[in-house]
Amino acid sequence: MATIIGKLAREVGYVNVDQVHDGYSALDRLREKKYGLLLSDWDMRPMNGTELTQQVRKDPTNSAIPIILITSQAARVEAWLCGA
Repeated sequence: MATIIGKLAREVGYVNVDQVHDGYSALDRLREKKYGLLLSDWDMRPMNGTELTQQVRKDPTNSAIPIILITSQAARVEAWLCGA
């Protein structure tokens, strides 16, 4: 699914499209590069998507980046409350 979403992001004009496998790697990548959008799986391990969102929101450099949490579960309110 990540490969498909990455391909679609490139097709609509995003140029810095990178894929990582966990929240800690995502935070490291966000410190290295600037992104216009963060797409995250809700159910990653060891840091899940809501924990990643909370960490990104605490960082003044990336606090305004739009975040979309991808999940098959109906948890929209929790995603909104954590800052996605």
